Amino acid sequence: MNYYDILKVDTTTSTNEIKQSFKILAKKYHPDLNKEPNAQENFILIFEAYSILIDVNKRKTYDDIIKYRENNIFKENLNNWTYEAKKEANYYSKKPYKDFESKFESTLLSFGFLLNVIGMMFVPILFLLLMGIETFKKYYLIAIIINIIWILYIVIGIKKNK
Repeated sequence: MNYYDILKVDTTTSTNEIKQSFKILAKKYHPDLNKEPNAQENFILIFEAYSILIDVNKRKTYDDIIKYRENNIFKENLNNWTYEAKKEANYYSKKPYKDFESKFESTLLSFGFLLNVIGMMFVPILFLLLMGIETFKKYYLIAIIINIIWILYIVIGIKKNK
């Protein structure tokens, strides 16, 4: 059982591609949407693979396990992580798919708005420090418009994915 194979990605795949693959496979195998007898088992494996590969540190450790198969410290960490991932996956496999999907989308949405808040706070300060007060007055409106476009991009992107 290789987590990359489970998510249908390879070892060079980006985090965004892993998220996309996970979303597609989770929807395909979530027991609320898939009534095949092994759907829950598949969903749990997919969730477990995602939980390890989406976390940069866990993914590096997993890659090291594959590379150096005999290192027991790596294996112990992986066993702890997979136990937690299976427990969480089992919980979500018993919930309606909408509840599961909304958990991941609300995380993306709140992260996007956090980036916006940070941008709206620091971009004007950066302009002020680098360009002086007169230039700041000219370009502050541009910074606000860019942040509004970013917010719309996030909201529209999330609505498209539903």
